[in-house]
Formats: sequence, C-alpha cells, structure tokens
Amino acid sequence: MLITDPQAIDTVSRLEARGFFGGSRVTAVEPLHRRSLCYRLRLADGRSLFVKRRSRATAESLAASFAYERRLTDALSARRIRIPAEFLAIAADDDEILVTEDLVGYAPLGERRAEAGGASEEWAYEVGRRLAMLHVATASTFGDGDDEGELDPELDRVRLPERLLAALSVVAPSANAACSDGWVEMLALVRHAGILRGLETAVSHWSPACIIHGDVSDDNMLCAETVAAREPVVFVDWESAGYGDPRWDVGCLVGDVLSTWLAGLDFRDGTTLAEWISDSAIPFIDVLAELRAALAGYESLVAASRHDRRQWARFAAFSLLERLASSAASVDALPPHALAYLQAAEQLALRPDAALELVGS
Repeated sequence: MLITDPQAIDTVSRLEARGFFGGSRVTAVEPLHRRSLCYRLRLADGRSLFVKRRSRATAESLAASFAYERRLTDALSARRIRIPAEFLAIAADDDEILVTEDLVGYAPLGERRAEAGGASEEWAYEVGRRLAMLHVATASTFGDGDDEGELDPELDRVRLPERLLAALSVVAPSANAACSDGWVEMLALVRHAGILRGLETAVSHWSPACIIHGDVSDDNMLCAETVAAREPVVFVDWESAGYGDPRWDVGCLVGDVLSTWLAGLDFRDGTTLAEWISDSAIPFIDVLAELRAALAGYESLVAASRHDRRQWARFAAFSLLERLASSAASVDALPPHALAYLQAAEQLALRPDAALELVGS
C-alpha cells in the first residue's frame, strides 16, 4: 500500500504505535469526499474503520472537541439513537484522532438518490421520519443528569444561526479589507436583497427544545441498502450538535435538497431561469416531490404549526447562504450558481409562506 498524504501517513503511524490494529496490516486508506481529514481504513483482516482527525488549535471551545462529541453521542445512545460505535480516541497537544466503526453497506443519501434516478421520495420520507425520531427521543429537560429523562446540563446549547447572521451583518471596514472580492460581493447582494430581515426574524424565534444534529446534509445522512433495513438512516458527524431548535434541522434538510439540485444546474447554457430549469438533469417537480415527502415523514411523528413551517423555510435560507458563503470566501467573483443560491435564499427568508405553498406544506 502506498500512502502519499502526509496527514494520513501520520494518522496511521500513530494508531500503529498504539497497537490499535492488533498486528493486522492497513491495506487501503480512502480519503472521504468533502470531509476534511477523514479516512476509511481497510485492514488485511477484513475490518473497515472510520477515522477522523481534528486540530485542537482550531477548536474554538469544548464543543469543538471530540470529548464533547463523545459526551453527546453517549446521550444519544442512551436514548437508542443509532450512531457509529466508538473504538478509540486519542488526544494530544496538537490534535485529536477519533476511530469509529465504518458503517459497511451504508452510503450517503446522494448515492441512494442517484441509484433511484436522481430523486427518491421513499428515501426523503424516511430521512424526515428519522430526524423526527431524534427530536422526539431527546425532547427532554436539562437537569443534573441523574434522572433518566434528563439530559446532561453541560451539553452545549447551540445558537447556530447567530454565527452566520453576525458574519453577514456585523462586518468592520478593516475586516472587509482582508476578505475576497467574492465575499464582499456576496455581502452587498445579501444586504441589497433585504435578506437580513428574514434571517433576523428566524433568530429572534430560536426555540431550543431537544438535541439537534446541527449539520443535516447529504454527507451526514448515511443510508442502508434499502429503506426496509432495521436502521435505514444513520446520522453521523455530530460536532455541530447540541441542545437547540429542532426546526433548524428541518430547515437544513430542505436547504440541502434545494442546494443539491441547484448545484446540478448548468448555467453555462441558456440565459433565463426557465431555460436552466428545463435543462436540469433532475426535473424540479421531482425535487418538490422529495421535499413534500421529507416534510411528510417528519410530520408523521411531530405536529408542526404554520409558524414552525415558516421557521423551516427561513432556516433553509441559512443553509443555502452557508453554502454560498463557503464558495464566496475564496473567489474574486461569484459564479452564476451562487446567484441562484442567493435568489432561492431570498424567497425562503422573505416569503416563507409562498415557498412552503410551493411544496404543498
């Protein structure tokens, strides 16, 4: 086996030095798509392991550490929420390494959707239902941790939307000088469109009620081979999780479906939105059907008011803007698809009722 990535070489060496592999040989190291410093290790004895590495220097708080993530996943396990089993955690001065089981036979939601032709109402419904199961199982008060119904009071009370709102609204001139031209262009467009009003409304109605995943996205939703499996959907990567508003997770799910579709549009051909949509590999009507199915799956277990649904739409706008921000941070000019993200976020943030009517909610 030839490993060329220095971080992967060092990670494997540290695990070997601890005798973690039990004498078995590492036969393959697979960097995981869109996951920073995450690998799948294949061993000669047939085992497959998931390894995540994180710099302790970049951790802003306890909530950014594996220690916090382990405490949170312990709370989830106690409530029978399926998560990958942990095998080893190493904490050093410079960084941390976490080794968990690799969910053999599972694949990201996007792969299951692709296998179904690009969209799948069946999987969308199940993902929505499993998200509701998480929220129902952890809808509990905080206490001293002694009572079975109480959650650890030290679990982080996340305020996820405030971070992005602050980044978009509180920017000093000196900070602008250090930003890319794409970032400055994005800020100007966001403010010109008046999107901040919708985002501020969403933040003002933030209502913590349970443990939320915090980063519901395609990569973090692993699906079994069929929805008939005992555990058809397993959520992974809990570093953004904590006690928060469950409507954030639903909004992230909606935003992920929309952003995946928008990313697949070819803006090089055609000049109008109608032309771009008509040439889409996945018909927009199929995307709407997926969204309806996902929300129906969620509402099969959790009753939602009209106000809740408005929050879903507004939080979906946050999800789209987060993706826009990540691409804007390193470019000189926003690409065409970024403008489509912005337009979709504007509709969701400022006209949530109309957006929800579109998906029949």
